[in-house]
Amino acid sequence: MARASERRKPDLHLIRTAANEAGRQGALTCLETLGFDVQHIPECQLDVAHLRASRKVCQNVKRQAINTGVATGVVGALGALWIGIKLLVGR
Repeated sequence: MARASERRKPDLHLIRTAANEAGRQGALTCLETLGFDVQHIPECQLDVAHLRASRKVCQNVKRQAINTGVATGVVGALGALWIGIKLLVGR
């Protein structure tokens, strides 16, 4: 049985290199699966920037729609309340 001092130490540089290459290949495969052209990195970056801008625009539109819906509901409720008060006072 080998003693602890006689055991072979792992080559950390080799392990890091292999892990970096595996991670790089995994990321490229994932991007290719999503439809990105990983051979042209600047175009890929522009695509991602466009997606980010589109997402932000959609979020703004959604927020504005919610605000408009809430405002319409509040104004409608206040109008109904006003009409009810006018009917009660007018009697």
